[in-house]
Amino acid sequence: MSIVVLLGSSHSFASEKSDENNEGANETFSDFMDEVFNDLDGLMVKAPDNSNVTEEFIEEATDYYKQENYKEIKNIIADQNLSASHKSTTEMNDTEVEKFIEDNKEAIYESIDDSKTKEHMAKLMNNNSADNNINVVIGRDIEQSFYHLETESTLNRFTDEWVTTLSGSYLYDTITREKFGVAGPQVNFDASFGALFSPSINNVVGGNSIINNNVQLSARYDVTADIGFSVGDLPLGFPLNYGNHTDSHIFYLD
Repeated sequence: MSIVVLLGSSHSFASEKSDENNEGANETFSDFMDEVFNDLDGLMVKAPDNSNVTEEFIEEATDYYKQENYKEIKNIIADQNLSASHKSTTEMNDTEVEKFIEDNKEAIYESIDDSKTKEHMAKLMNNNSADNNINVVIGRDIEQSFYHLETESTLNRFTDEWVTTLSGSYLYDTITREKFGVAGPQVNFDASFGALFSPSINNVVGGNSIINNNVQLSARYDVTADIGFSVGDLPLGFPLNYGNHTDSHIFYLD
């Protein structure tokens, strides 16, 4: 059940890496790969037919990563038209759980299906910690980062990249095992289009839900870019369309 949508977006822009071995790679991609290889358990790589090729990608890319050869890793993704994303989860501390509940009391309570979970939450909301340890209900912050390498459709001449990150939170009753109180997503847009372009994310629509007691975050958005100065036959401010995109992930968590 979707109860709260906290939708915002932020932008950051990265430059090309100066290492000759990584010509064409940039900080957005290298930062994403650093995140991936720091926690390979969170990586998901899919082929165009939606099959899971995560293990094959790790096997092919690991030696390049050890050599800090981000260019070749990027070529693997581009040549095979792979989609890559990375998941991370963090458990809230007690103070964060209490604040999350305080900020979203009514919506959280209305999202609960199990009567026992409602009983636990009622005690927490009444600050009756003597009768109910707060650790019965825990909170988790979740996020999924999606790497995109896309060619604009206006001229079909420029291929650029970005990472969108969907982040949210939810509560989990450790006794009833019910997940509830989902908030998010917030949407972060980290783009590497180079000095020539001014990229932007537009028309962002986010949503959350619980499917078979698993939390889902999703966002639909458009990406465009304006050319920052006139180049050849292209005038200053010429608009480029990188299309409409949907990023979505179901968090299968205990």
